Amino acid sequence: MLPCSQAWSAPTQQRFKDWLVTCNNQNFCVTRNVGLHYGLVMTLSRSAGAVTDASLRIELGGTGNPVATLAPIAPRCCWMVNRCP
Repeated sequence: MLPCSQAWSAPTQQRFKDWLVTCNNQNFCVTRNVGLHYGLVMTLSRSAGAVTDASLRIELGGTGNPVATLAPIAPRCCWMVNRCP
């Protein structure tokens, strides 16, 4: 019989350009972007099996708030109403 520390190995990780893929010993894998994407984080996950669905999660976050640096929406949309404030 093996001790618990030897029976389960650590999750496996591999990086492909700006994607990090992690798979564990319970037949579950997750990948997410790790590059600079203006706070946008995309995560794909899937369990093993022929009839298992994949999950996609898109989040806007990060250390800064990129939305706060955008101009208010009214000046950017004045072409839609043919007048600017």
